[in-house]
Amino acid sequence: MTFDLENPKPKSGDVLRDEAANLLKVKYRSVETEHRQNGKKIDIYFKHEEYGKVIRLYVEAKDYSKPLTRPQVVAIWSDYSGIIDKNKPSCLLLITRQGLTADAQAFVQDEQSDMRHQTIWELENSVLGLTEYVRSLTTLFDENNLSSYYVSARADKVSYGKDNELFTEAFSIDIFQEIEEWLRNDDYKPKAILGGYGAGKTSLARRVASSLANEALKNPLARRPVVIKLGAFTRYSDLTGLLAGLFTSEFPVDSFNVQHFLKQNAQGKLCIILDGFDEMKHAMTWADFHAQLSELNRLISGKSKVLLLGRPSAFISLDEHYHVLRGKKKFGNDWRKIPNWPEFNEYVLLPFKPEERSEFVTKYLAAINTDWEKDKCTARASEVNKLADLEHEIFSKPVHAKILTDLAADHSVDLKKFSSGISRWDLYNLFFESLAERETTKEARREIGEQGRRIFLREIAYWLWKDRGGLTSFHAIDIPSQLIQRLYFKVGAEEEAIKREYLTGASLEKKSGDAYFFAHRSFAEFLVAERMVNNPPSPSQHHIYSMLAKDGVASFLIEPINKDKIAGWVDTLGDAIGQLHIEYIKLLADSVGGCTKLASRIPEHSVWHTIANVFPDDIKFDEVSLRNISKGLRSTDNLQFSLMLFLFQLQCASAPEEMRSSMFCLIAAAVLSRVFTGCDFDGYQGHVFSVPQEGFKCKALLEGCLLGSVNKYDQVTLRLNGDQLLDFQNRTVIENGVGIQAHPPVTLFNLAGEHNLKWEKVKVYLSSDVSNVAYRYFRVNPKHRRIFTQERKSIIQCKSN
Repeated sequence: MTFDLENPKPKSGDVLRDEAANLLKVKYRSVETEHRQNGKKIDIYFKHEEYGKVIRLYVEAKDYSKPLTRPQVVAIWSDYSGIIDKNKPSCLLLITRQGLTADAQAFVQDEQSDMRHQTIWELENSVLGLTEYVRSLTTLFDENNLSSYYVSARADKVSYGKDNELFTEAFSIDIFQEIEEWLRNDDYKPKAILGGYGAGKTSLARRVASSLANEALKNPLARRPVVIKLGAFTRYSDLTGLLAGLFTSEFPVDSFNVQHFLKQNAQGKLCIILDGFDEMKHAMTWADFHAQLSELNRLISGKSKVLLLGRPSAFISLDEHYHVLRGKKKFGNDWRKIPNWPEFNEYVLLPFKPEERSEFVTKYLAAINTDWEKDKCTARASEVNKLADLEHEIFSKPVHAKILTDLAADHSVDLKKFSSGISRWDLYNLFFESLAERETTKEARREIGEQGRRIFLREIAYWLWKDRGGLTSFHAIDIPSQLIQRLYFKVGAEEEAIKREYLTGASLEKKSGDAYFFAHRSFAEFLVAERMVNNPPSPSQHHIYSMLAKDGVASFLIEPINKDKIAGWVDTLGDAIGQLHIEYIKLLADSVGGCTKLASRIPEHSVWHTIANVFPDDIKFDEVSLRNISKGLRSTDNLQFSLMLFLFQLQCASAPEEMRSSMFCLIAAAVLSRVFTGCDFDGYQGHVFSVPQEGFKCKALLEGCLLGSVNKYDQVTLRLNGDQLLDFQNRTVIENGVGIQAHPPVTLFNLAGEHNLKWEKVKVYLSSDVSNVAYRYFRVNPKHRRIFTQERKSIIQCKSN
């Protein structure tokens, strides 16, 4: 296989020449192959300027299986010497695969000043400088004995139906073999490997990188792997900065040239492995995320091969998923291709089968206990697997199987107490208990006890989630002083020394400098959940807990062991302020046995009592909830209306297109009912609408978002301004300091824009009294000409109760 774009079908013996030409084309202009001069066909010819002089380079490529001998090199020089002498300044460059013998090297270096030699590897390194970097990746799969216990990952391929619905083809592909085949063929479509936390994405990336690196050091035509950790992308504004940072700071490469790198990538010289695209997304808006992805797309060019790995939770909506991985954007009801945006082949990593998990446990236990006898390892592995069989779903995730095996590696841990089963909470709890016990057995660690170290880890994780957008790494200097002061009470102790002691004995990994990180995201998620469970929220803290109770943290909170403690949170819910997520309200409802019981524990004056009453039992959107929400929308209390409007947006998020008009009609009817329920109309006294005091407070919304027009046949058409409606909702929530949200990827019914509605469809949702008055209202004043001012006689007057 060759990477020369101009010679896709090389003859035998041309491969080395074409590869050398490709490398030279990156660095020099006007590189020619099979150049003829004086009747001789020259493999490669080019010119370059050196200190103001143009030098001609004649290149001869010899692809021999052994180093060239002195007679062979002398013969080559004799063949070129006449051309060199006639075209000075010029030079002959000899390119080989296996190099020269010592005598041949002496001839080139000492006897011929106009002759040079480089192996194809040396030539490549002079252009890209990646040889040492690639060599460093050869052992990536062997680090921490990973290769000795790795179990080949399986995946399903993602497909899309005719209506763009997403589904997986249940073929259970060996994903490493699939990637190897892709690297060998002419399919240049990038691949995306998706998987939740602990699914084995990084282990797969290491295996691919190591395999490629070992092949690259044997074969000059093989692709060179480049592993880019996307979590670092947030430090750079563009791809150039990211690559420069990688090859000047993290792994210095002399004279690294980004443009040379990109050109070689487009020619098919590299395989780019982008690991952890979900880590880019933390604390990023969609606009920022989109901009970063646009930069990464520059790597997908020509004959490039790009492998992207990460959690699907990086996408907060189907629209984002389609945009990033399919290169499609929704316009109306259709999906259209985004110009110059790549489309990926997608795969979803599968959990372990029981037999795969059993194999992993056995191999991993042997790898981390090399001093154990085989029979001892086998017996302990059997004990672990019997326990894991009781909760296969939990331990089908590689990270959980690994944690359990880590615990089993310590023979002092009695696994028999979990003979009836073990939950994820039990697993992580035991894991951190074991780590803390191990630290406190050391004399130097006893000043801070086991519980103190556990609390420190909880507070660190909680701080990272609450204040730093869910980052899993931090610098020691960034730890807030208040956090340390809450935990340590020794008089006169210096803060720096306290931090060092806590961090030294903590189960945290350390990078260069003072950067610390949780070895796995799920460890931090468990600690955040544990911290929340052990610290019931005050009224002002509910919105913080609501913000944190998602993804992995939520999966720990819903464990049955926490049900009673979370039920206690309800005691302060009635006075809760801030934005609460609907998922958080569901968590609280489930802890006390349903929404009816939740409402009974909240004072009736609380808005959260009203919200809980929308749902008869579980929080689910059905006909009953729609009826209750529609009723709540007619409330004259602006806050209640705004909160019910949000629930309505959730309720109708998946409404089919043909029902959207009816949804807008229902909202319009609610806006009218809030004002005109109980209204009296006097057509003989200047068309006076006497509105009850409560309804009069709702007039501003009616005036701002609902206009009417009347044709010559006295037919009314309404225009609902969704932007005004949303603005009113937002202002009301801000003014009252209370609101409802939903965690991604939940979507909302889109109210934005203007919507024309037929009166006959709106009146279906109105009582006859309200319908009659509202119809007269629009006929009398279809354009809302300052009808509520004091400067002229009001069309609507307030009638005191």
